[in-house]
Amino acid sequence: MKYFTSDWHLGHEGSITFMKRPFANLEEMEDCFVKNMWGLPKGSELYHLGDCAWNTKALEHFLKRKPAWIGLHLIYGNHDNRVNFNILKRYINSLDDIKTIKIDDQKIVLCHYPMAVWNCSCYNSWQLHGHIHKISPPYKSIGKQLNVNVEFTDYKPVSYDEVVELMKDKEEHPEYIEIKKRFVRETGIDIY
Repeated sequence: MKYFTSDWHLGHEGSITFMKRPFANLEEMEDCFVKNMWGLPKGSELYHLGDCAWNTKALEHFLKRKPAWIGLHLIYGNHDNRVNFNILKRYINSLDDIKTIKIDDQKIVLCHYPMAVWNCSCYNSWQLHGHIHKISPPYKSIGKQLNVNVEFTDYKPVSYDEVVELMKDKEEHPEYIEIKKRFVRETGIDIY
């Protein structure tokens, strides 16, 4: 099973106050993330979409507590520049700026930041991101786009099945709508 999360901000004490997180201290916040990872089924793949940790020490401490049966894929976020990922490679399955995956014929683009368009958005691919916090200015998603920041997911990873359900209520991407209209206009055939 695939799971998605972002914006843990491990080792960043200020994230609790500044982002109004419901934790007394860093230890309590990080214990919550560890507990939630240990609750994932064996063989799970966890995709973390950026701002994982404030520094190398905090991430290494956390990764030593990660269950061995969880595959971990990290996407860089704007605060991950303080982390030396070279010394942590043994804990991580992949590390990317942006990643495209496919699950059950559904193409999904993973990036820390929300985008206006992404790979195959004109063909109804999805984009999962983080970066936007509860304290951020309001953001309206575009098409099949979902923010998996822990502040919006009860501090738990979101399963692919949950993403599927959430995407059902989202509008199609404007590019996709336009391509459908153009195809019908040019062919007279409505295959959508």
